[in-house]
Amino acid sequence: LEAFFVSQICSLFLDAQHVLVDANKFALAARSLCLVVLFCRRVILEKLFQLVSTGGSSPSMKGADACRHLEAFLQSVVSQLLEALSDLATSKGHPELRQTGLWKLVVEALVYIVEDSLAAVERCSLSSEASGKFWKAVMTSLTQVVSEVLPSERSSENDIVDSK
Repeated sequence: LEAFFVSQICSLFLDAQHVLVDANKFALAARSLCLVVLFCRRVILEKLFQLVSTGGSSPSMKGADACRHLEAFLQSVVSQLLEALSDLATSKGHPELRQTGLWKLVVEALVYIVEDSLAAVERCSLSSEASGKFWKAVMTSLTQVVSEVLPSERSSENDIVDSK
């Protein structure tokens, strides 16, 4: 259900095609960013609490279930969410979206989700497949965002310097 919920939020409210339809869609996109950050944070913290509260040297069934859940969550949900956020932040195919400033909120949400996910990666030993998919999603999204955001900021600075 978590994957379905995040998938629906991404397709309904965080799709670049729909954000600029009207002011309500834009406002929903901004609020949806808060929602997905809090949702991911809640899932991760809840499962980390279950993992930590099991205590002892041998992992209990509850701790193992929490770790498997975190692994699946990071591998599928977080990876999908990072892809959707990086697409929105880079304004793929919609240059007018960049002028709204929404990309700044999207980048902030992306960083929060990555930061929150690191605690789960640290505490839970992920399979090589899950780890690879998670880190690929993190690196791809951060690379896309940095490559799109920094050049335009630098060119703006150069334009200012050239006009002097």
